[in-house]
Amino acid sequence: MQRLVQRLHENDEAAFEDIYNLIHQKIYCFILRYIQDSSNARELTQRFFVRLWENRHRISAEKPLEAQAFVIARNLVIDELRKKAREKNFIEYFRSRLETVSTVTEETILYDDLQTHLEAVVESLPQRRREIFKLSRHQGLTYQEIARELSISPKTVEIQMSKALKVVRSKLSSFLHLLF
Repeated sequence: MQRLVQRLHENDEAAFEDIYNLIHQKIYCFILRYIQDSSNARELTQRFFVRLWENRHRISAEKPLEAQAFVIARNLVIDELRKKAREKNFIEYFRSRLETVSTVTEETILYDDLQTHLEAVVESLPQRRREIFKLSRHQGLTYQEIARELSISPKTVEIQMSKALKVVRSKLSSFLHLLF
């Protein structure tokens, strides 16, 4: 083996071919054990031999060639597994973002639809009841403030709001199951 490594240092392609024939199957099986995909394992094995050729001058003639080869193969496997983990994380992140966007879009459409129906229901209320409802819900006035502004009793405001809310609830009940 030492002689093969020395010939490899001298750019001897025949020595490289001999090394290929000696360790190809072992390297492929080693990579396949961790990658568990024969196509990907073949590709990594090819990359292993490219890397071996590119770094042939760094291969030590004093250390066992197979041990050095398995270090190169191990590093390729680690790089590949890290790459797969990053891809998986990206895919999961992208998928979650799509789900979030989809949910937000659906909620926005539902909210807009509900808002449109609510406005139609409010507009269908009798004038005085509609006015009381809008002062309470849109302007945030208390029943006392509404009573003063409209020169009516707080009890009348309470009764009219109760009737308005009953109508709103009954006419929008089909939307309530979507919200809860």
